[in-house]
Amino acid sequence: MGYEKRKSILRGALILLGFLLVAAFVGPQGAEASSEWSERLSSDLKSVFSVIRWKGPGKILTRDMEFGVSPATRILDMKGKRISLRRLPVPCKAEVRYRLSSRTGPHMALEIRVHEIPRSAGLTKGGRLIHRSSTRWSEELPE
Repeated sequence: MGYEKRKSILRGALILLGFLLVAAFVGPQGAEASSEWSERLSSDLKSVFSVIRWKGPGKILTRDMEFGVSPATRILDMKGKRISLRRLPVPCKAEVRYRLSSRTGPHMALEIRVHEIPRSAGLTKGGRLIHRSSTRWSEELPE
């Protein structure tokens, strides 16, 4: 075995030993800090079941709250299929999962899951129920 080969094996063993020592000394504190951080993150996650009354580009309003909607927000229809904000029917009953924000602005919605779409009593010519809900952008803010 050549000198260079032994030297590279020794260097690899020393690097591995260094990683193991760092993990042994930092591991318990790092795991504790990680656990504390994950608890804090999960406590910042909230969920509300409400009627979405208004939508516009990047934002929705429920009865009591305003939420920001980003491209990362998962929006699911009643079958659990992912849809865009543009296809979200309004009004609809939905569960909104969001992260608490320390800012004064709206909370950011992480997930919007549609549970019910209100239907009117009217029928179309084909006999289908007419939805009161629309997938168009809302015209004006509700009062």
